[in-house]
Amino acid sequence: FKFKIAFLGKELSLENEEESKFLLTEAMSMGDKSALALAFFLSKFKSKVNENDIIVFDDPMSSLDSHRRNKTIVELSYILNKGTQVFVFSHDATFLTDMKKYSGNASFTKCYELSVNISDLNEYDINSSKVFKSKIIHKNDFDSYVKHSYELEYKTLHAFVKCPTEEMKVAIARLIRPILEAYMRMHLPNHFTEGHWLGEMISLIRGETDINSPLFDSSSCLDKIAQINDFSKNYHHADGFDTKIRELNVQELHVVAKDTLLFITGI
Repeated sequence: FKFKIAFLGKELSLENEEESKFLLTEAMSMGDKSALALAFFLSKFKSKVNENDIIVFDDPMSSLDSHRRNKTIVELSYILNKGTQVFVFSHDATFLTDMKKYSGNASFTKCYELSVNISDLNEYDINSSKVFKSKIIHKNDFDSYVKHSYELEYKTLHAFVKCPTEEMKVAIARLIRPILEAYMRMHLPNHFTEGHWLGEMISLIRGETDINSPLFDSSSCLDKIAQINDFSKNYHHADGFDTKIRELNVQELHVVAKDTLLFITGI
């Protein structure tokens, strides 16, 4: 018996070099070739691995296809669950997070990141030499790369409200307006889009007179939104920012930050 893989009537095999070259260079995507290489490897070694083996997969996932992605996780998890020591390298933090989550023994899984620092020896010379330094650092997870930005911003705001510090002052002053805008867009996605800024949202709410409209201020929240906007717009633009932020004290910022947190929290 001979098993073969055929695309567009052409055979992909070691014996048929001309047709294989056409398929590899013209017909197959990088994701196809990556998946095929992984499939060949698994078909040869999957049944032979044991707990004494160490296997390294270098960027096994190069496709956005959800079925291929999930199937790759299933196959690698099968090897992992046989007790084999497995290293998975990838540029895709979401893939690595899913791999860790669904591997079946996530408590034993370790996450590492290759951290790279670049030093430009002459920042005014376009052809200057650069020094690259890298190190491997241990991480509890890759959540900071895969969580929705709103969730990360919410946690940052919450941390400041709980324990306000001078060091967080600039970040929070600039965070209040965009997180409120994001909340409003999620709350009324059909009315507020990425093209609507907070001032425009306030104008639309203020101008709505139909009590049946979702924009009608039935809960009397407009004044609170306007107050937060009036405060935050001072720190949303570059003009005079340095002077304004120096004059801002943490206690004053804490009051507005807490008002914002309370407004965007709740069911």
